[in-house]
Amino acid sequence: MAYKELIKNYSKIRNYLKEFFIYGFNSRGNVGRKSDRSYDDEKRRITSWLGDYVEEDHGPDGKTTALSIDVRNVGFNPLYRAWKSASFTDKDITLHFILMDLLAGKEKLSLTEIISSIYNDYLSHFAKPLEFDESTIRKKLAEYEKEGIVEISKEGNKSVYTLRDNINLVKQYQEGLQNALDFASEILPAGIIGSTLLDKMEKHENTFSFKHHYITQSMDSEIMVILFDAMKQKRWIQIQSYNERKNRKENSRGTQVRAIPLKILSSSQTGRQYLVAHVLKQKKLKSFRLDNIVEIKLLEPCNEYDTVKKRYKEAEKYLWGASFGDFENLETIEFTVKFKDDEEHIYQRLIREKRCGTVERLSKNEARFFAEVWDAHEMLTWVRTFIMRITELHISDKELEEHFWKDVREMKENYKDILYDF
Repeated sequence: MAYKELIKNYSKIRNYLKEFFIYGFNSRGNVGRKSDRSYDDEKRRITSWLGDYVEEDHGPDGKTTALSIDVRNVGFNPLYRAWKSASFTDKDITLHFILMDLLAGKEKLSLTEIISSIYNDYLSHFAKPLEFDESTIRKKLAEYEKEGIVEISKEGNKSVYTLRDNINLVKQYQEGLQNALDFASEILPAGIIGSTLLDKMEKHENTFSFKHHYITQSMDSEIMVILFDAMKQKRWIQIQSYNERKNRKENSRGTQVRAIPLKILSSSQTGRQYLVAHVLKQKKLKSFRLDNIVEIKLLEPCNEYDTVKKRYKEAEKYLWGASFGDFENLETIEFTVKFKDDEEHIYQRLIREKRCGTVERLSKNEARFFAEVWDAHEMLTWVRTFIMRITELHISDKELEEHFWKDVREMKENYKDILYDF
């Protein structure tokens, strides 16, 4: 029988999903911070959800487990299966169905009437009934009101509750809405919402195929939703982060900082997602990778939120990717490229990809790029794509500039037999 135990804490299974999918080369003994029993339990859970994608290999360090998912051939993100395996208590599910049955097709009921009916019409039929206090029932109704399930209105001085008109979602699914959900579930933040709605309709092939399908973003959905909530309420947060490679090597428990969340950035090149936040202790802007964040705690409202957000908007003008460097001094980078008569696309590419930089046309076959950025280092990967056409390059960080030309010299030496006109 397949191992189908539900999970109470997604953050725990999130660590193992990252371990198997992103790293995938560690044996059981090399998976840090986890006991052998915990490793075996979580491995069985993941295998029960994603058995078709689990691969095992035997190497010098023992058996390793990895998830092998070809995103080119996956229409729907399989990692959502973990989200749909959340557990609930007996009291949670009992109260849910009692309230849904009680309010269905009934007139508006006050809290007193609801409590009375729960005990008289439902729980009284059990020898050892569960107990629900007034506060629990009120909070559950308030939660359902927030989710749009229950409607709360006033009759005199008392609040009354009724079930909102139940929309038959299955009948409402038209082709256009289906297409929207197919797209939203795989691309938008917290796509688990779209995926859950799709579960209510007939199975079908995804309308879309994606050149870049970053399915691991789904593992950060819970963190992202909490951050959106913190930004909407303009609150301070406490960030607990852990870098798997760095902190495991240093035998560290990670870092904990108090910060003001400002924006979430998503890379279209790598799929990585970052939180931009103002860190209290360092008094500067900093980016945190969402997949390194273990926990977010909402703290008190931040009175200076709008002022800090305005400061970020100014700093954003010099942000190339997600790094603010030391956030003390701007760095400059300038390079000139030469291209042939039939290579106008090189110039057009500079214009299209310049981001916060500027491009100057020097002649028919020559153009200059210039930018002021917080961290020139994160631009090198992009700059190298023009390497065969760069005739001149200057970076304010001379060590970084020398690193670039060192790479050029090494490439020229390694490929001297096949490089021409360089």
